[in-house]
Amino acid sequence: MALAAGAALALAFAPFDYWPLAILSPALLFFLWQGQAPRAAALTGFVYGVGTFGAGTYWLYISIHGFGQAPVWLALSLMAALVALMASYGALLGYVAARWLPGRGVWRWLAGLPAIWMLKVVGNFSGRMPQLPAFSVTISVMLHAALFDSGRFPPFTTPPHGHKSH
Repeated sequence: MALAAGAALALAFAPFDYWPLAILSPALLFFLWQGQAPRAAALTGFVYGVGTFGAGTYWLYISIHGFGQAPVWLALSLMAALVALMASYGALLGYVAARWLPGRGVWRWLAGLPAIWMLKVVGNFSGRMPQLPAFSVTISVMLHAALFDSGRFPPFTTPPHGHKSH
């Protein structure tokens, strides 16, 4: 399930642009981490990352082998190394979420999980000047994913008794 959810995240971006998957895919990952031991959560995060970066970086094979004329074994080895490196961020996030975040509650869903996802984004952009607009979009998407998992996502909540929704 984590592999498929990770691969689905790649579909949220160009050229597919199925943007709701940018919320639903991490929400599924957050759900899968629920109640897992740190090692299991790390493995789940790694598998999710393999799905994301395996599906999202297929073009590297085309560039390395097709345009660069590198042998197939070299192109696949380089891709596998990159995918494993990038997926290790997800493993670290899973471990941190299971080891140090509360098991339930508002702090897990609205602070902890979005915050550790931002650490992943910052880690991916390390060495570059922080880009506040990009980071604010990321934190907004992660908050929506966390709200979705916590049952507080507005379209799926029930209005208070006596209140009419529009």
